[in-house]
Amino acid sequence: MKALKVRAKPTWHVEPTPDGIRLTLPYPPSINAYWKPWRNRLVKTSEAKAYTQKVGGVCLVNKVRKYKGELQLSVDLYRPRKIGDIDGPLKCLLDSLQGFLYKNDSQIAVLFVVRFDDKENPRAEVLAQPIWKPENHVD
Repeated sequence: MKALKVRAKPTWHVEPTPDGIRLTLPYPPSINAYWKPWRNRLVKTSEAKAYTQKVGGVCLVNKVRKYKGELQLSVDLYRPRKIGDIDGPLKCLLDSLQGFLYKNDSQIAVLFVVRFDDKENPRAEVLAQPIWKPENHVD
């Protein structure tokens, strides 16, 4: 008899750290699933919109406050399959955090990204830290 694999539901959460905040989020759609042509222009797909809503929900439930000023982000991407570029999912992830973690993704001054494989629990772990300047306090 075959043993059944029990797949734990992913837990998406936010935890404060001494010098920033760590978010564990769903794995983002790739750039290929982010845009679609519509009436001679590009618009976000329903998959991209749904991802932004999930990220927004996690941020709102956990009362994430927007940072002012420049940020350093460290992103660990745990992809579901061994395919795709490391930068493909970043556009959707960074755009989805806009308005929740920061006002605009132009605030990201330093970005570290590391790719891992985890087909059982694909996710994005983001550590956001302000680049210290007196004006970079939280709203």
